[in-house]
Amino acid sequence: MYERLDALLNERGITAYRLAKDLGISQSSLSEWKRGNSIPKHERLVKIAAYFSVPVSYLSGRDNDDIKSEEDALILSRLLSTAGEKLDTPDWSDEQARLNLELFSTLTEDKKLEALRYLRYLVNLLESEE
Repeated sequence: MYERLDALLNERGITAYRLAKDLGISQSSLSEWKRGNSIPKHERLVKIAAYFSVPVSYLSGRDNDDIKSEEDALILSRLLSTAGEKLDTPDWSDEQARLNLELFSTLTEDKKLEALRYLRYLVNLLESEE
C-alpha cells in the first residue's frame, strides 16, 4: 500500500509531513505503514484517497486503473468550456470568480487536473462534516 502512496506523494510534489498535517495523521503512523508494520484503518484510507482523488482500491493495490480517469478529463473539459464562455461575457458580475477562472486557465493541463482533484477533496471534506 505504501508504495502507491509514496508514488502519489512524489508525483504531486507533496511531502509525507504535509500529508500528515493536512489529514491529521501522525508521522509515526506513516512510518509504520511504510515499514509494513501496520496498515491504515479504512477511514484513513478514505481520507487519503479523497485527498489525492483516487479510488481506495488504488491505494490498497487492488486497482491498477490510470488515476487520471476519463471522468476527470471530461469534467475538466466542461469546466474549461464554461470558464471560457464566462470570461467572454462582459457583464459577468462576480469579479473574484472571473479572476479565479482567468488564473485557473493559465495552469498546465496536469496542474488543472491537480486543482480539480483538490477541489473534489475539499468538497468531500465539507460533505463529511455535514
